[in-house]
Amino acid sequence: MNSTDFDSASAKALRIGNFRQLVALCRAMRSENPLYADAWFLESVAAEVGGNLPAALKLVDRALEIDRANPEYLTQKARYHSSANQDAEAGNAADMAVSVGVRSSQSMNTLGVVYTRLGRHENALNLLIQAADLKPADPEVIFNLAASMQFMGRHDDARKNYERVTQLQPDNARGYWALSELEKVDVSDRHERSMRALAQRPGLSDRDELYLAHALFRIDESRGEYSAALTRLRAAKNRRRKSLRYEFDQDAALFNAVIESFMTVQPTKDEHAPRVPLRTPLFVVGLPRTGTTLVEQILTAHSKVASLGELQDLPTAVKRLSGDTGSKVISPKIIESTARGAIPLERVYLDSIAPRLKNVPPEASYFIDKTPLNVFMLGYVMRFMPRAKVILLRRDPMDAVLSNYRQLFSADYSYYNYSYDLEDTASYVAAFETLVEHWKAVLGDRMLAIDYEQIVGEPESLSRAMIDYLGLDWEPSCLRFFENKRAVATPSASQVRTPVYSSAVGRWRKYGSILEPAKRKLAELGITRSAS
Repeated sequence: MNSTDFDSASAKALRIGNFRQLVALCRAMRSENPLYADAWFLESVAAEVGGNLPAALKLVDRALEIDRANPEYLTQKARYHSSANQDAEAGNAADMAVSVGVRSSQSMNTLGVVYTRLGRHENALNLLIQAADLKPADPEVIFNLAASMQFMGRHDDARKNYERVTQLQPDNARGYWALSELEKVDVSDRHERSMRALAQRPGLSDRDELYLAHALFRIDESRGEYSAALTRLRAAKNRRRKSLRYEFDQDAALFNAVIESFMTVQPTKDEHAPRVPLRTPLFVVGLPRTGTTLVEQILTAHSKVASLGELQDLPTAVKRLSGDTGSKVISPKIIESTARGAIPLERVYLDSIAPRLKNVPPEASYFIDKTPLNVFMLGYVMRFMPRAKVILLRRDPMDAVLSNYRQLFSADYSYYNYSYDLEDTASYVAAFETLVEHWKAVLGDRMLAIDYEQIVGEPESLSRAMIDYLGLDWEPSCLRFFENKRAVATPSASQVRTPVYSSAVGRWRKYGSILEPAKRKLAELGITRSAS
């Protein structure tokens, strides 16, 4: 097989998604010419599609041994490392791709997404602007540009670009949903007619139905049409849940494993960790949609506090130290195999986030890791990182149920599978409440536990309490957190750009009997606490 025939045949196999044929072509080509770099690279693409990231990385590295300065190879290497939560390697590959000269819009778009995941939002935005200049009619590129602008607080520019997506592709359900996310505080119905027409279209995918149901939910809710809002949402979520192999027992096993493995938590020094770390880790944890981003925004308004955003590094470090090779980052098996032994967690964790720490201002004493579900990791934090601080958020259980159920999380992230069913969500919130009480009993004043309702009702006193917990001097800028210009890449990105508001407190009461199944489930599981 000559190179011309291979290029033509492999391009066709890639275009139609025939990856088995693509692999066969790559291997046939290599048998004749082992130094044909594309034959290694394209098989890496097939391996990644098949879910075999280790093989994909080995193959793309082999391609790079032959063609070291190929920006396309480096771009895909960065993406593979990012998918594997290998941030340092992803950043290095992305930087190399940029340094050798990325030329295609597709590669710029891919690297923009990689940089976004790394929290390097300026790098991401610069590349995505270039990609959009090259491909101004590519909906995917324009969508990613809009998202980057949203994270950077450029909401007007983000809105224009999301609008551009729906103009380029009037059936782009994700574009309508993104606009509704951007307009959470000031709900708009200008696309309502288009969305309702699209929602009636035969053959709509379950994912597009979800996007539209969530967007229309916000419109109906803003009008006080709570029954209609929840009915549409429930139908879309039920359809999605049927496609998942999920039962709440899977999550219950994780909650139970954490509690049983950390009945006591005694600090254990990691002899290999830095003796005097330059900065102290601050973990802000809780359920999603319970105020963790608000707390992060308040604290990073202080000159001594910076944030690394939402990271997977802590659970990934625990998994790595467990030797587990399964697909789950957190599982009962991983917890049970690591909770009682001595592991160099602090060193592995700090090594993992080292590239991000380079971007922390030198005056910062604390860096925040704001991953809500690190609530499962607090036993590890307090045992193996005794200097670390923890702020734990919780919210009125019924409001927590509603806020999680009405939020569309990443459809590809299985840890949010509970949110597709109202009673599953109630069960998850109940298990979380039990875990909170466990941590309060075991960790005591080593952890600061606060309620979302307290922050909303008494923002200054709670802000001062958090600053006191960190041992820092008070700075009035913490009360002007909404002026904070840092990038925010969470569902609360638009809400934390406004002053504290109380309209979300007790929101569940507006739904009356519609939420009765959730309230009944909470009571059945012994959760009767109400903060609203």
